[in-house]
Amino acid sequence: MVNKFTPEGRKFIHQLSESVSGFEFIYLSKNPVIDRSIEYNDNRISLFSAQGGMCEVLGKRLEVNDVHCHRIIPIIAGGGDKYSNLVIIAPDIHRLIHATKSETIQQILAKLELSNKQITKVNKFRVQVGNIVI
Repeated sequence: MVNKFTPEGRKFIHQLSESVSGFEFIYLSKNPVIDRSIEYNDNRISLFSAQGGMCEVLGKRLEVNDVHCHRIIPIIAGGGDKYSNLVIIAPDIHRLIHATKSETIQQILAKLELSNKQITKVNKFRVQVGNIVI
């Protein structure tokens, strides 16, 4: 686990932040999600940096305009906009987490060709939002 209080942890965090460009920081700060809180939007930028611009599920680099910030525990279930309740994911993963129609789920799965490990991560998020596992 990365710990900002150790020299190794600080070095790792610094390396991650170098993989995110100044343009991306500016883009995210100038293009907040309109119907979300300041805390949500600030944490969205921080998470993008901490995750090195990578999707938590796919492990692939996201284009800055394809960044989705997902609440792990929904507002209705007591979740909020705290850093620990948010994760950066790809748009298709976000759709898959919230999808309830089997046709939609199958279309997204066919497109993404997820590994078992990735499906396990998706299912963890699906259960937390009240959806069944796939």
